[in-house]
Amino acid sequence: MISAVSKSALDVSYKQKRTALEIVADIAAAWSRKARTYEYAEHTAIDFPCDHMIKVELSVVPLPRGFQSDARKFPREQESRGGDAHISYVLRNSLLTVTVQLLDTNGRLNPTLAWKLMEAGKVALEWFRSPIAQRGSTSFELRLRLVINPPLHATAEDLREWHRRFLSQGPPIMRK
Repeated sequence: MISAVSKSALDVSYKQKRTALEIVADIAAAWSRKARTYEYAEHTAIDFPCDHMIKVELSVVPLPRGFQSDARKFPREQESRGGDAHISYVLRNSLLTVTVQLLDTNGRLNPTLAWKLMEAGKVALEWFRSPIAQRGSTSFELRLRLVINPPLHATAEDLREWHRRFLSQGPPIMRK
């Protein structure tokens, strides 16, 4: 059986002279039933200097998770906004726009964000916001994860140089 390929509802681009990342998603268009709950979940990648790539993972999940009738469809009619000067979102007619102030004025990763060092030189950021919408007793939580992946051919010296260039205090503390 041939299944239709659906067009991504997620778009990622740079704004503000490439210092901010703008993530736009039509949540209702890609809302679907998964194994344990309804949800929106997509990911894509965008280039970053020195051959690095940023993997952008965006999801919206109902709380509580499950198949309750209030979670069957994402509430299109709701509007909300939140966050701060470093990460913010606007939700209007199920179109979600998240803006991440990725770099500071010195061209380094924004030090006010909670970056963490992962395995193989990857640097990651996770951000949650709840609720961004509400229907009955179900609230909807926004989850954003950015993972900056080094190129496959990067040496240990390449990674140290990248850390010196983009991390204001050197590499962040290693977290599991």
